[in-house]
Amino acid sequence: MIAMILWIVRLVPLPLLVLACFKPKPPFGVLVVLGLSAILLILIAISPTTKKDLMGANYSPQLHARIELNLIVVVTAGIYLAAKRQWLSAVAALIFLVEWLSAAVANVAV
Repeated sequence: MIAMILWIVRLVPLPLLVLACFKPKPPFGVLVVLGLSAILLILIAISPTTKKDLMGANYSPQLHARIELNLIVVVTAGIYLAAKRQWLSAVAALIFLVEWLSAAVANVAV
């Protein structure tokens, strides 16, 4: 049950980003970056081998650096989108931020 809820939370921001594309003057560059970050997050959640191939092995500095880079990208995009009053995209960025933080915590604890 909890795993299903986590997958729903992972997939909720994607429709928000699609809806944000149909708003007047959407910032496509920021939306593309958020979409790529979301796809990466979903791919590393699928299987451990995919995570190892894309992000690096557990406890490696490469893994932590890439997670931190995605955190910085998502925070920057969220602040920019909130300043531009693109609220759907800003909410999606906030959800991605929580998901990347949980990925960082899970990889530190494991």
